[in-house]
Amino acid sequence: MTSSNRLNGKVAIVTGAATGIGEAVASRFVREGAKVVLIDINDGSEIAQSLNKEVGEERAMYIKADISKEDQVEGFVDQTVVKWGTVDIMVNNAAIFIFKSFEGSVEEWQLSFNVNVIGTMLCTRYTSRIMKEKKSGSIINFSSVSAFEGTPNFAIYAMTKGAIMQMTRDFAADLGPFNVRVNAICPGTIMTSASERDLARQNLTKEEFIKIHSADTYLNRIGSTDEIGGAAVFLASDESSFVTGAPIHVDGGRLTKF
Repeated sequence: MTSSNRLNGKVAIVTGAATGIGEAVASRFVREGAKVVLIDINDGSEIAQSLNKEVGEERAMYIKADISKEDQVEGFVDQTVVKWGTVDIMVNNAAIFIFKSFEGSVEEWQLSFNVNVIGTMLCTRYTSRIMKEKKSGSIINFSSVSAFEGTPNFAIYAMTKGAIMQMTRDFAADLGPFNVRVNAICPGTIMTSASERDLARQNLTKEEFIKIHSADTYLNRIGSTDEIGGAAVFLASDESSFVTGAPIHVDGGRLTKF
């Protein structure tokens, strides 16, 4: 893929960067010229090494961390500043996927809230302090089309994505006076490891899953992780300098179709 260096010189943190959408976002950022810290509880060191080899210099670094733990969030933000001097972009992508409703255990509800919602808040808290001081920055949250529609046996996950969408609006209001933008990408159906678990939940084959969810869109297909990465590059770049508090639906028209 060609690069236009739209993020040249910027420093980004991407959570949940070891697989799927997070890996795609981190990869696009590095190829667009950014220095990127990949955060995940799973090992992302080989991804960072591969990206550095691809671009011919050290522009990616992996740190293992649990974003629901405040001391670990503070730690990797500090490490980023020590390594590269600042933070320009925060991508809150890490999430836990529990596809259940009110029959889910209290522990499952709490775990999902702690990782998806509290984790997003903590990453915003510590990076926004840096951004406020220099009066510049972009925070990119990950909500979902699930925040805008009702789906059976999906309440635990959708609850967290609805909360993230509301936090996006409120944090945009909080940080706007400091020229820090906060937006949320709301993906439709993207084939990732989480989607693989969802098709198992629905007792569908991969082909059946793709056919059903393709019919939900105007484009008659599901999306790719790289298409989400493209939306993230736009929100991270100066091209979106007047965009804040917004849900960016990358869903093939799914929400407007129904």
